[in-house]
Amino acid sequence: MKTVYGNIESLNKTTIKELEEIYEYKIPKNQVGSTELFTVLMEISKKINKELAVYINRNGTIKLVSAGTKYNAPLPFLTERRSENSLAKLGCIHTHPGESSLLSPDDYSLLTNFKLDFVCAIAEEDNTLKASLAIIEDPENTLSDFIDFKEIDETELLNIKYLDIIAEIEKKTKKIITPEEHDQKEKAVLYIPYSNISPEDLEEQIQEFKKLATSAGLEILEIFTQNIKSSRNIIGKGKIEELFSYINQNNADCLLVDASVSPSLEKILAESLNVKIIDRTNLILDIFAQRAKSNEGKLQVELAQLKYLLPRIMGQGLALSRLGGGVGTRGPGETKLETDRRHIRRRIEILENQLQSVKQRRDIQKQNRIKKELPLVSLVGYTNSGKSTLLNTLSNDNIYAEDLLFATLDTTTRAITFEESGNKVLITDTVGFISNIPHQLISAFKSTLEEVVEADLLLHVVDISNPNWQNQINVVNKVLEELKALDKKMIYVFNKIDAADRDNLHISPDREFYIVSAKTGEGLNELLEGIEKLSFNTTVLKILIPYQDSKALALAHQNGEVLETEHLETGTLLLLKVDLKKVSMFSKYVQ
Repeated sequence: MKTVYGNIESLNKTTIKELEEIYEYKIPKNQVGSTELFTVLMEISKKINKELAVYINRNGTIKLVSAGTKYNAPLPFLTERRSENSLAKLGCIHTHPGESSLLSPDDYSLLTNFKLDFVCAIAEEDNTLKASLAIIEDPENTLSDFIDFKEIDETELLNIKYLDIIAEIEKKTKKIITPEEHDQKEKAVLYIPYSNISPEDLEEQIQEFKKLATSAGLEILEIFTQNIKSSRNIIGKGKIEELFSYINQNNADCLLVDASVSPSLEKILAESLNVKIIDRTNLILDIFAQRAKSNEGKLQVELAQLKYLLPRIMGQGLALSRLGGGVGTRGPGETKLETDRRHIRRRIEILENQLQSVKQRRDIQKQNRIKKELPLVSLVGYTNSGKSTLLNTLSNDNIYAEDLLFATLDTTTRAITFEESGNKVLITDTVGFISNIPHQLISAFKSTLEEVVEADLLLHVVDISNPNWQNQINVVNKVLEELKALDKKMIYVFNKIDAADRDNLHISPDREFYIVSAKTGEGLNELLEGIEKLSFNTTVLKILIPYQDSKALALAHQNGEVLETEHLETGTLLLLKVDLKKVSMFSKYVQ
């Protein structure tokens, strides 16, 4: 039995059976329709006072019947595999009960966005069938003009040989896609569900999701929000219809959802909207796929993507195979959608073994570091808080840093030598954190995040210019707690003071903190002193001992390491490396 799609809940069984029987009609090839089809469509449409739509292939077979609206059709499963700019080999006839037969703007959007062979609207005007028909003049051009037949009678409609018209059009419109056309950004619509948050927090959520989208290289067309009652039901039927209308009128390529979307809901949305569905997890994974440069980073991203893909691989075949690359499809390879579960599980096992080998190499490096007694300092913080810029400034290096979310992904370690003491520390820049960080990333990047777990000191870098910096601290601390690293020695580094509103800063953290600007260098000397103090159990003092106080001079040699000696008129000037617990012994001599 053929399925009738659309709004059929209010229809009785007799009417549904009449609609199912429409599938049995056969349309003469190269004809838009038939008298019998037009008659039954108008009779049922007037009876139920709803639009009806049928989709017909080029052989004259009716492939789909929809009641209530011409848009409620799972077109991705009807269109044959085709290139991006060729026609779908389907035409649509729909009724306008009680209205004019003239095509609406939505009708033209349906034609261009689904690349249909034609769209035809039929209506009864003064008891006479009238029709309007449109054929896209250039399938490769979204701004194309149309070949229009407006308010013609049934005889004129049946005499139109639409396949002949399409054949001529397709001959003329074969063209080469230029590199500039290939480089065009994908157009995205953003959907942000939220619940029980303030307007300020909602605005912060919107801005962050926008940054994620632009970091992925997308062009944002519009943002839709929805106050939801439950995280289990993030979108309703009305919102889907609203999104469908906008997406098709504006030729969007994908819908980004600021939530975790289940495989079943993703399938429903893809069928309903006929665009790629990218949830928050997949978006972040895509950004990571773009950013990963090292072999380890690429392995970690691929592992996370395959674990994300595994529950989605079954039952999506054609819908996903038509996506054709772009955001949400980077990473493991172009053929991943044709790979079955068994192959994906095998690849996951291989990746996990390779990452285990990487971990073993890290352990060896760790032992070498311990032998050299070099403390490890890890930079942690919300993404785009300025960690890489801070490491550049402290180490006089040129590590890649940009004003993008997750601008750097791979772990970078640099050695810093303190001028006066000669002490050295290793400072490591780790991947930035973000709210609602996907669990796949925590799992896949476990080996990288061990740099945080094993650090002797954490520098929690905070973008003090961001109005939501306190919430970002909470997000980072939550991840640190999950990593069992929240109790480590930590310094808050309030960065970007050069861009902050200094007069309205209210800072009262429960740990030591420094206010700095990695960009201008403000406050960095004090920060370095704090890093050295907490990284080592010793410090370096500059003390002046009078010549007559020989006992103090002896104590200095007994309790510390004399790095430099200079004899002045007033006494002996020493550069003394001493245990922090013994600093008080020499406090009155400190210069």
